[in-house]
Amino acid sequence: MSGRVVGGAQTLSKMRQRFPGSYPRSMVRGRGAHVMADGCWYVDWSCALGAVSLGYGDPLVDEEVKGQVERGPIFSLSNVELEERVAERLCALVPCAEAVKFTKTGSEATEAAVRVARAATGCDVVLTCGYHSWYSWYAATREEHPGVPDWMEPLVQPFQYNDLKSLDLAADCAWSMGDGRPGRAFGSTGAPRGKRSTGLAVRGIAAIILEPTLFEPPAPGFLEGVRERATRLGAVLIFDEMVTGFRWHAGGYQALCGVTPDLATFGKAMGNGYPISALVGRADLMQWARLASGTFGGDCVGLAAADAVLERYSARASDMVSVTDHMWRIGADLIDGYNRIAEKLGAPTRMEGQPPHPVIRWDEEQEADPLAAGGVGPNRWRASLFFQEAAARPRPDAGPPPPLFHPDGINIMLAHSYLDVARTLAACDAAMRVVVRAMERGTVREQIVGDPIDPAPPWRVTR
Repeated sequence: MSGRVVGGAQTLSKMRQRFPGSYPRSMVRGRGAHVMADGCWYVDWSCALGAVSLGYGDPLVDEEVKGQVERGPIFSLSNVELEERVAERLCALVPCAEAVKFTKTGSEATEAAVRVARAATGCDVVLTCGYHSWYSWYAATREEHPGVPDWMEPLVQPFQYNDLKSLDLAADCAWSMGDGRPGRAFGSTGAPRGKRSTGLAVRGIAAIILEPTLFEPPAPGFLEGVRERATRLGAVLIFDEMVTGFRWHAGGYQALCGVTPDLATFGKAMGNGYPISALVGRADLMQWARLASGTFGGDCVGLAAADAVLERYSARASDMVSVTDHMWRIGADLIDGYNRIAEKLGAPTRMEGQPPHPVIRWDEEQEADPLAAGGVGPNRWRASLFFQEAAARPRPDAGPPPPLFHPDGINIMLAHSYLDVARTLAACDAAMRVVVRAMERGTVREQIVGDPIDPAPPWRVTR
């Protein structure tokens, strides 16, 4: 790298310190569930951080995109026919979707959702759980937030997943900052409040936003309790379905759990790698979505990709394999096989989470001095060695493609096959044996090529 690209590429999760030093430096080609890097093919278990849902080079999606590029990628006026077709597909799949606003990234969609909630309710505070973007409203919850004014911190109150008491506490904190008066009712056409004074007179709770699930399923009654509290507080309930959307279910996790939010955000898998995202929700709230505006929000290329992807998810033909059913089955087989190997070898590791998006964990309790070597805990040293050895290959085009894992989690795509699972588990078995032997000999750190995985993202949640 020349150093001209600040922080590496695109997102913090793609920075070099998030991967073992032995990993290839860049990817240059994808085909199905496989990617080429440094002249070798690998099984990709990250799927571009979840953005690829069907597979690299999916013929139906790519043909639709090529056709649209030939017709024109973007115009001075909206391609109303294409926008409305994609919007109709979303509304047919997603329970809360009565209207749609197209954006380009997940961060844009969640920013739009928060602004819609604040505009519709006339309130300020957002109660949040999970990760929701790098934008200022959410970055204020982090221990370090350079470039974000400190006065924004009180406007976002975090709470813990599966903990309604934590949500109640966050709500009490938010309410105590204001004058105790609720904002105007949803859909009110009354004039918005005037600008806040510099004294930051906070008024009420605008929204509750959370990922409805991720690695941990919701406890009985949790999402229902969140729904009840949002209604009682007069707050907008927002489901961030960037990860769960089009992996847990074609209609998002809300279609599985039976709890319907007021707004929801989708992206990533919706475009099979092409940039497209969407804010959807109740029609009375979505009138405020005009606040979200961008030149490329409704570009035709991303819409064409989403059109093809959603058509695939909407297919009802008996000979078609359900995309999400396949993801669940592949993920379940991967989890079961990995944990069987770990148990057999006595390795202090497990694959946890839910089948569409599991994660590999390594036990941190078996080594004293977890802060040694630059603050990298022993689980990260072991994970680094494991990922390194699982991806090892003697030379280009020798043997089956080894797996590439991301420390933040595994994503499943339609292109993943049971053969990919079998080959990946064989590589995991061999890699796990190396780690176990290294632990016995005390040589884990010495066997790592380059730097270990960074233990955590640059910013940490404080509350």
